[in-house]
Amino acid sequence: MEILEFATGPALKVAVAVFILGAVWRLGFLLRMKKRVDKSDPRGANERLGGLWMIASRSINHGPVSDQIKAPIANAYLMHLVLAICIFAAEAHIELIEEAFGFGWPFLPALLVRISTFVLLATIAVTIYRRLRHPVLRMLSNFDDWFSLLITGAVVLTGLIAALAPTDSNLLIALHVLTFDVLLIWFPFGKLMHAFLIFGSRYSTGVAFAHKGARL
Repeated sequence: MEILEFATGPALKVAVAVFILGAVWRLGFLLRMKKRVDKSDPRGANERLGGLWMIASRSINHGPVSDQIKAPIANAYLMHLVLAICIFAAEAHIELIEEAFGFGWPFLPALLVRISTFVLLATIAVTIYRRLRHPVLRMLSNFDDWFSLLITGAVVLTGLIAALAPTDSNLLIALHVLTFDVLLIWFPFGKLMHAFLIFGSRYSTGVAFAHKGARL
């Protein structure tokens, strides 16, 4: 069995299975947690609106703290933007999605996707550099932080190298897929899972704040 066949076959199937089971387990665990029941009378506006407003308002950073870290905030927003472009706008990725699920959508020009890939690698490098240089961030950063950044960077870098190769290379494509397999396995158990949890956690916080009449 060639390495590309292994990466796109058994390895990918195991990675997808772990990803699905891990995500279901993580979400199920959170849903089963006992919630503290607030028996007090509501003192604020509509709680559901409070939850929705929390999602919207916390998606835009503001206030005196944000003024001090404008560059890191801009870097984070840019990272997520170009990451979305690289994942959902690359022709090869859309073709794989269409092959697997039977539907797709228009892709962006290859040049734009490649520029986005370079920008994405730069934002990851900036994030790593800041964590290394900032004494508090360096102290707070753990294995989860570093591995999540590095495995994401590895997937992006191997994909870029494979795309820029003058001829199709099974080895380069296999390395890209293998790093993606590792990312899928790690995803449900690390901080990358925030992609699934961020809006739910903000909504529940907004509901709690609205019930108490706290300022959102």
